[in-house]
Amino acid sequence: MMQSSSPVSSSGSANQGPAEVVRNLARRYYYVQNPALANQLYSKAVQEFTESAVLAYECGHNEQDMVEQLGQLSEDDLRQLKDFDAAECLAMVCLVWITLMLSPRSVKRWATSVAVSEATLGQWKGFVAMIVNGYFERRMAWFPLDRLQLELSAVQGRSLPPELVAERARVVYTTLEQNIYSNINININININININININININININNNNNINNNNAPQNAVTGSYT
Repeated sequence: MMQSSSPVSSSGSANQGPAEVVRNLARRYYYVQNPALANQLYSKAVQEFTESAVLAYECGHNEQDMVEQLGQLSEDDLRQLKDFDAAECLAMVCLVWITLMLSPRSVKRWATSVAVSEATLGQWKGFVAMIVNGYFERRMAWFPLDRLQLELSAVQGRSLPPELVAERARVVYTTLEQNIYSNINININININININININININININNNNNINNNNAPQNAVTGSYT
């Protein structure tokens, strides 16, 4: 079960229980598969799904939590998520988590438990590593789908159609892009604060020096020694 040591201050997701987190992930996954029903663009649906999965990772949720809670979705939940595929939803969430595990720029996970099982990691690690390494080491904005298909076929023993491979690749890329932009914003804020502090210190020093000079010029002098009194 989830072991969390600290809350994550983002969108209130840290205050949600495991059942609500998984219900939200299931709904976001459903919108990825059916963006028109949510009146969304497909790219926006993917973005919101990966954001929710990243928050769940930060808060310490893991694959076993997902399996248990997906199996406990109510009839009302399943009625709203028509033709919902729990196994595919779980696989997509794990893709986001494995991306965060393999990325050189990742987020803080507030848990001692691992996010995914060894079996799941073995199934997707090569696929995700190919994209992550190409993205960071060779600045590849997209990875050839035929090579990703071969990787999945060799490891999982099944051949996914190109559109499903592309969807999984897009989930990985979206996770990487969100993570990088988040780190850039943090660095920019830190640099701005440092520069502001330096400017304030300089102004204070200048004002002090000017005041000292004015005081010295206005002070009366001793006629014999020429010293200030």
